[in-house]
Amino acid sequence: MRDANDEGEHVKGLVPSLVLAAIGCGGTQPGTGGTDTGAPIEDGGAALDVPMVDSALDAGGHEEAPDGPAPYVLCDGTPRLRFRALIEPDVSQEIVGSGVRVENGYAFLMVDGTCAFWVNGGWVEDALARDRPIRTGQLSAMQALTLERQLPLGDLGTVADCDGAPGSVHLAVLAIRGEGSVARCRGSGAKFHAAWATVQMLAAELAGQAVPLDKAMRIAAVASGDGAAEKVPPYEWPGPLALETVFVARHPSGMDVAGVSHLVTDAAAASAMRALRDRYLADRSASPGFYVGWDGLRVGSAGTNALVFMRDALPYEDARGLITF
Repeated sequence: MRDANDEGEHVKGLVPSLVLAAIGCGGTQPGTGGTDTGAPIEDGGAALDVPMVDSALDAGGHEEAPDGPAPYVLCDGTPRLRFRALIEPDVSQEIVGSGVRVENGYAFLMVDGTCAFWVNGGWVEDALARDRPIRTGQLSAMQALTLERQLPLGDLGTVADCDGAPGSVHLAVLAIRGEGSVARCRGSGAKFHAAWATVQMLAAELAGQAVPLDKAMRIAAVASGDGAAEKVPPYEWPGPLALETVFVARHPSGMDVAGVSHLVTDAAAASAMRALRDRYLADRSASPGFYVGWDGLRVGSAGTNALVFMRDALPYEDARGLITF
């Protein structure tokens, strides 16, 4: 179990940018509309080792796609997910209440049939990646072709060659999913590593050209107890929602679990939450030493203090906020 103030080591790697180096084997509602971006990963204090991957792409970033027909049409015009790559999260190792930020992947990239994509902040080195906005945009024709031609999206099992060797248990699990096939990896595998390098470079590129989501939010609040977080005054809870309405119950296991948050669809409330998050990120960026030893946005309202964790709601997530593709 991780409590919010149990954060001395966890804060060092607030976001798994397992991404820069990761390797290891193994309903539905289109469109949330769409202004920020993501240390070897330390997942809950225990470092997750991720071997570095050499990029399989040219330095120009997808300027030329290989010859030959694309066997899997990624952007087929349908409003459903067609591709997803992620570093699978272990929410039980997150601070209680904070799993909402990473429950769909420490790092993820997903694309639907209209070529719309969504990417989070975990693909670059950034201690605050867990808190960054999720971003969205449209793949270019060349970017879509890169995925189609360089990844066997119709049969990803052909690159699932990771060995899961002894000693790889602490590696993050990487996954690439197409419609009807998946490759998961923990360990070493030349074919999977090459495929992941393609995803890794493209995801970082897309994060830089996308815009932040600006619709609904997912929020979870937990009681703020004694600890490092108590040394700083709380931010004033902005409303219009009452703070007590976004608290989440502690799981009987004492650990955090995925799929426990409140969906905030009210435009004014969601906008207020985003403004609060932006202020928090700006403050942490300006004075990083001031926040050492704790994680979470501490707020107060009418004598009640809480740690609040939030992320942008995603299209295609289910009623619990989870992507099941």
